[in-house]
Amino acid sequence: MGLQDNPSVAVVSFQHVWKRFGEIIAAQDLNLAVRAGEFLSFLGPSGCGKTTLLRMIAGFDQPSDGDVLLRGQRVNGVPAYKRPVNMVFQHYALFPHLNIADNVAYGLKQRSPRPPAKEIDKRLLEASQDLGASPFRTFRAVTLPLSIPGIATGCMLVFILLMGEFLIPALLGGGKVFFIGNALVDLFLQSRNWAYGSAVAATLVVIMLLTVSIYMKLMMRSSNQREEISIL
Repeated sequence: MGLQDNPSVAVVSFQHVWKRFGEIIAAQDLNLAVRAGEFLSFLGPSGCGKTTLLRMIAGFDQPSDGDVLLRGQRVNGVPAYKRPVNMVFQHYALFPHLNIADNVAYGLKQRSPRPPAKEIDKRLLEASQDLGASPFRTFRAVTLPLSIPGIATGCMLVFILLMGEFLIPALLGGGKVFFIGNALVDLFLQSRNWAYGSAVAATLVVIMLLTVSIYMKLMMRSSNQREEISIL
């Protein structure tokens, strides 16, 4: 008979468990049994021992006295990585050197025997879809919004630099516009303030387009005047 088919089997049980931290008693003669299929919540004020109980189940803390049993087997002294239990911390304990997918799949990869890579990828995809984090949704909701300011800033600054190269010999005969463009690029790359950079770059693009428009109109007017003079 399987574990889920037998509701009398205690998946997790505490038998006269005590937990002391020096003179502080976090758990006092605790007796508890969690049956298969039950949903249990620990409620209480801060410091009453909720996290301590979870840590003793997961294996991060050991009881001072008494026994902790998982599926009827005493697990006192068994390290966390050898227990068929996972714990989600109140403050997300993510590995900074791993990406999101590797963090989510970490528990599966630590199992013994380790599931095949295809099975891990399949369950990872199922979990991400359950959380609303499919590849398309992740790109639409996270990657794209975070990328737009940087892309906009980069495109606008490149446009400014190119327009500066055009306007320098035509209008200023020097390097002022090119120098401003380079200074803006350096400023935004150092500060990484893409929102501010996008706003400034957009303003400069508008000014640049107005300048080019005025320049082209003056050139066309000058050309028309030359044609009139030549006809006369």
